[in-house]
Amino acid sequence: MELSETKDALKELESSHGDVFKVIGQIMIKSDKLKIKEEMLSKIKIFEVRMKELEKQETSLSDRIEKIRDDDLNNSKD
Repeated sequence: MELSETKDALKELESSHGDVFKVIGQIMIKSDKLKIKEEMLSKIKIFEVRMKELEKQETSLSDRIEKIRDDDLNNSKD
């Protein structure tokens, strides 16, 4: 969800003209557009790496579950 929101914000940033503001806590601060763009691109990369790692973990867990099920089925037949 955060990845999607960041990508949407980046699109809005790229299409904006004039002043750009960054929300920090509960205040908005005027910021440099290029600096904010770099921060968003970095954030997107981090989210994508995290998602890939979570997908690997999910695959690994699924494989382990299948192996345990197969072992249980084989043991119950004996």
